[in-house]
Amino acid sequence: MWSYIFSIIQAAYYLSKLRHSFCFVGHSHVPVAFVSHGDEVSWIPGPSFKVRVERNLKYLINVGSVGQPRDGDNRAAYALLDLEEGTIEVRRVPYDVTTAQRKVLKAGLPELLAERLAYGR
Repeated sequence: MWSYIFSIIQAAYYLSKLRHSFCFVGHSHVPVAFVSHGDEVSWIPGPSFKVRVERNLKYLINVGSVGQPRDGDNRAAYALLDLEEGTIEVRRVPYDVTTAQRKVLKAGLPELLAERLAYGR
């Protein structure tokens, strides 16, 4: 069972359970990379970043979110895993927030969900 991962301690636990080199998550809406170097875990905060992939390391990448970001950056986030270049990159791109806000309200969702799109909180 997985839960929100906000700290190195939490990430270390989940990284220790990984059977593969990469795990991509996004539920907390905050871009961050956690890298396991055996018993050591380091982190790389967003809003965007590029990580060189090394053998024998494990990577837990939170790609952020396309909507409802929580890091103060209202742009959409996505990740690229480039196996040829040997990198994982989280990028941010602008999108039509006003149209998204209208659609949230039209769907009958709480106004707060529409408002927060402008601020990324």
